[in-house]
Amino acid sequence: MFLLLACTTTDPSTTPLNEPGDWLDGDTAETVVEDTQSTDTDTDTEIPEDTSVEPFQPLEGSWIVTDGGTVEDGCGVDLERGEPGATMTLTHDGDQRLLLGLKSGELDCALDGADYICQATETVDSTAQDLGFNASLLVGMETEGSFQGEDAMVMGTDATIDCDGPDCVVIAILLGSAFPCSVRIESTLAAQ
Repeated sequence: MFLLLACTTTDPSTTPLNEPGDWLDGDTAETVVEDTQSTDTDTDTEIPEDTSVEPFQPLEGSWIVTDGGTVEDGCGVDLERGEPGATMTLTHDGDQRLLLGLKSGELDCALDGADYICQATETVDSTAQDLGFNASLLVGMETEGSFQGEDAMVMGTDATIDCDGPDCVVIAILLGSAFPCSVRIESTLAAQ
């Protein structure tokens, strides 16, 4: 038995679709497309929300260390930094920059949100020479931290100390250390 099927082709643009969910009222695919193109329900002229956020700015002025000190001392030295009662000044220096004025000098710091990192410093400590030794202590410091609010911060300083000169062996023995050595200082500060 043979079954013969006849196929016809129809133009979909002229054939109405009346199935549930298809076009109704005799609309054709072509007219629906035209209707869809002519009725734009998307609002391209919507005004965007202002999502800009003011950058964090801590209070300027005097700050005092409320807690802290040396947490690691591989050098046997007193850096006189970060002890409770010590003070510093904080000044804004342009967009997202801070100047921290310490007893030992000024630190130039970049502010990233509530975190900050200061440019590394290198100094020569003359204490050994002042005591009659033929040696210089080379001190490198890196300071970073974060603000817990506009009036509270934590600060960490990593110091590396090296010695240059013929009396460095004597100084190392007196300090009970070897060069280079490192010190870590951590402090909590509050704006005054």
